[in-house]
Amino acid sequence: QRAGQGFLREDLHLGVSHAGPWVRVPYACFGHSKGPRKGRGAYDVTEAIQGLLDRTGCRSLVISQSMDTLSLFGDPTPGFDKDLFLCYETVGRSETLSASEFHDSLRRSLRSLPPPVVAPLLLIRKASLGLHPTFVRQRLRAVRQQASLIDTAHRTRARRLPLTSDQKSLLEREAAVRDELQELQAAGQDLSPGLMGSCLLPFHAPPSTTLAQQETLEALDVASDLQQLVDRQGHGQRLAVPAGADLAEVLCHTNLENMLCRRLQYLVVHFEVPGSDSEHRTLSDEVTRDGGPRNFYTAYKGQAWVPCWRGFPGEAEGSSSNSNSGGGSPLSLRTVEPLEVAPQPVLPPLVVERATYGHRTDAKKKRDVTAEVSTLVLRQGGSFLHISRRDGLTQLLRTNPIRYYRKELQVSCTTRGLTGSLRVPVDPSGAVQAQVRLGYPDEPGPKELAM
Repeated sequence: QRAGQGFLREDLHLGVSHAGPWVRVPYACFGHSKGPRKGRGAYDVTEAIQGLLDRTGCRSLVISQSMDTLSLFGDPTPGFDKDLFLCYETVGRSETLSASEFHDSLRRSLRSLPPPVVAPLLLIRKASLGLHPTFVRQRLRAVRQQASLIDTAHRTRARRLPLTSDQKSLLEREAAVRDELQELQAAGQDLSPGLMGSCLLPFHAPPSTTLAQQETLEALDVASDLQQLVDRQGHGQRLAVPAGADLAEVLCHTNLENMLCRRLQYLVVHFEVPGSDSEHRTLSDEVTRDGGPRNFYTAYKGQAWVPCWRGFPGEAEGSSSNSNSGGGSPLSLRTVEPLEVAPQPVLPPLVVERATYGHRTDAKKKRDVTAEVSTLVLRQGGSFLHISRRDGLTQLLRTNPIRYYRKELQVSCTTRGLTGSLRVPVDPSGAVQAQVRLGYPDEPGPKELAM
């Protein structure tokens, strides 16, 4: 009835945000790696990316591996691999944290907001599990040297001479070293009937086999599983496999039954850290467009490898697998050493501008503890500040300005922003190789902050 008299059918609310966007994407391209040039199949998808940002209030951008990018952006090059290229800027922000003191402890925990996330910062280009001639040779040299030192220790003991601490530790590991040496020699015989020059050639390899192909013979491709592990563990920024980890749980999408025929395997990972601006397509100013300080990630490539040993759960490295005669626990392939790859920013993400501790209103009874709080931030990784209610403030801040009075800790800090470009490969089916994440993650609720 009121609509016919010139009124709206529903209430209309127009609101203007008091804070600017936390994430900006001034340019985005999808398709050929050379971009939308003449004769190149690529689309400018800046508007589509901006639509994804608007859904989160320009706080974050998430493109998962399950998202169909072809239906979202179109298919400029059907049947070919494509790239998703983004020029981004995550805006830094400032905050002031304060908490009251009671009996040398805070009445509530003090925790800064999480820093911005840029992912993927770690791309698994190639990863394989199996027998690699290069690493078999390297490990065989090292184990032979340990066996030689063990023989020297036995001769020293036979002469009734004192043993060093290193010789004693080697004698304690004699059985494990002998067992690993025997397994390495068996692996070398499987790969080659003998040494031909300085290279181990697989016995089943044809004469036309290249050296690059020889390195991957009898190896299982696990690159996609490790990339998914990177996305699950550290939002595309960290890969961590602890020592003794069961590879059946780490590589959950790969069947490892055929890899249990040998006791020794090698997990080899070729990775790339694209960095903040590896293609130099953005400005190299020291500040972002909002005026805040800017941070950087250095681009580099590398290779990491770790030996894996077949055994029962809980079995020590190098011990015989026949020692467990119960038959109740299945065999598993476990890492001998830890494997960790974690790119670090050039500068600490969190900067402590000023920190004071003392009387709430009287400035003469306050102490400047900026250096102490900055040291605490660096000790915690440089990304956040966390002071729990169990921490003793006198020991932590190395000062107690006024005794028998209620005090207050006040910290003013700034989170550095990031400006750069990001390129993520996309397969012909439209799935990105790694999950794309830009901006700030979901902030914890009041209950989490109070813990």
